Amino acid sequence: MTRVMLPIVLASTACLLSFAGFAQSQESVPFSDYLKQAAEKGASRWSDAKMPIKVYIKEGKGVAGYRPSFKEDLEAALKQWSTATSDRIRFQTVSPDKAAMTISWTEDRKEMMSSNEGGHTEVMPDDKGIVQVTMKLLTTELDGSVMPDAYATHLMLHEIGHALGILGHSPNPADIMYYMINPGDTNAKLSAADVVTMLKLYSPAGDSVVHKPIDLEQIEHAGDSNSPLMQAIRLNDEAAILLQNSQYAPALHKLEEAHTIAPSNALITKNLGALYANLGNIGGMMGKLADAEKYYKKAIPLLEQSPNNQTLIIVLKNYATILRSNGRLQEAVQMEAKIKNLK
Repeated sequence: MTRVMLPIVLASTACLLSFAGFAQSQESVPFSDYLKQAAEKGASRWSDAKMPIKVYIKEGKGVAGYRPSFKEDLEAALKQWSTATSDRIRFQTVSPDKAAMTISWTEDRKEMMSSNEGGHTEVMPDDKGIVQVTMKLLTTELDGSVMPDAYATHLMLHEIGHALGILGHSPNPADIMYYMINPGDTNAKLSAADVVTMLKLYSPAGDSVVHKPIDLEQIEHAGDSNSPLMQAIRLNDEAAILLQNSQYAPALHKLEEAHTIAPSNALITKNLGALYANLGNIGGMMGKLADAEKYYKKAIPLLEQSPNNQTLIIVLKNYATILRSNGRLQEAVQMEAKIKNLK
């Protein structure tokens, strides 16, 4: 069965980023790296098998405030992390269906967890490391004014740091991974501590933090409790906890509500599609073929939105089997043709 994974949501703000339980100090703390502080509630990283990290950058045409230099800034920010780590971290631009990291642009603050965010990053890890990242970046300042390139690059570098597995923050204002970006800040370069911390995370020295259970409740951004995205993510997390106890009906209700609130959220869409697939599998194993078909039909359009086709292929195979057993051969052939096109 497909495992439904909780997303880890991280965010950057134009003035203040507050994680529950995170000690926020305005004082500069001198030390060579801040991995212990940033990983206090947990950390993750991409495995060597995932290198180079497959990245898809969506076009920003039509998004208010977007300009071509944003994409150039983003590509430069990715390059800066690669160069600074001597290519220990590597990226490769790919098509959306092959991407493990998807980055997009928005002018809509409703897509943020808090009204004072400049962007947020959702990280999906499993027991082997990070498997998927979705990042959204705002194209304007909080007041709707033009966002300077230097500020945009600072924001991008910070979000990429989260996407690479630094789930917390540095306590030093001189670092890109500090929890706050000061208005008018023109610093758009990684500090020595940023680089040393990332290298440590991706070395044997980082094993102790990445193997520690992630405290989701503490690491999630507090956000605006009534923001649509925050409500949807809270419902998603509650559903994941229910699923751990095999409480499928209430989990389904919460995930469907979360998807209604945030239909464009990739991780919630993937989780709901996976749950429908699981329910279809359960129906099939119990001989309730009508139920299995019902859930497979709901799962397919959601799973088609994911760049990873593995779960979709399994659902299509199972659905085709059900169709053949019911003598609906033409429909089964259509499902099998879909599978061939996905491979």
